[in-house]
Amino acid sequence: MIALVLTAALLAHPAPARGPVAQAPARPRDPWVFRCALDGRPRSVVVALADDLWVAYDASGVSLVKAWRGDVHLQGAVYDTVHGPQPVARGPVWAVGLEGPVWFAEVGGELVELEPRWRGHAFVEGRVELRMEAALPGGGVVRVAETPERVRSEALHERKLRIPAGRTGLARTWRVEAPEGVQVLLRDRRQSPWLWPRDVRGMRAAPDGDGALVALATDAETMLVYYFDEPAEDTSGAGDGR
Repeated sequence: MIALVLTAALLAHPAPARGPVAQAPARPRDPWVFRCALDGRPRSVVVALADDLWVAYDASGVSLVKAWRGDVHLQGAVYDTVHGPQPVARGPVWAVGLEGPVWFAEVGGELVELEPRWRGHAFVEGRVELRMEAALPGGGVVRVAETPERVRSEALHERKLRIPAGRTGLARTWRVEAPEGVQVLLRDRRQSPWLWPRDVRGMRAAPDGDGALVALATDAETMLVYYFDEPAEDTSGAGDGR
């Protein structure tokens, strides 16, 4: 992958994506990135990547909440003047994220939990970039930009990886800026039996045993691509405006 160090200028003008996310697909709605209180969770950021893949992030913890196939039923006073209901995700779920903190850093050999701050999103070359920053103990700041994208298994060497053709995949690409000697780690759950990593600087068990800590690169883009089995049955409140 193209080696780079994240700076304010690079955040505004990132390097072109390569590999399985070389071309951005058509989006299923406009706007395809929006904020709402999704499924009762305030400060949700919804990204409609494709008809078969929507993702939601929690802006409070800057973490992935879930991925699903479907859409969002936009209901409530803001959308249809009806007070009480809130937007709900509709459709079967591909995967869910982890609850609790997900951002950590290793500073001087000590693992510390980061308190991320949402820094908004930007559109770059047909994709969205989700941004966050976090202060380090003793000074210094970590900045992270994530680009989620929908891919298909045909885009990778599925024969080598034994990934069946036609699988829907979620590619998550991170670019990190951190002070020298600081390792940024993301607590993540393995979402699929088919996981394709690139420029991961290590992976180990999370302190509480829930998920794994993925060490993100600062001299390259780190990418994880999850290819999913058929999604779980829809449990998102059938009948709400279907």
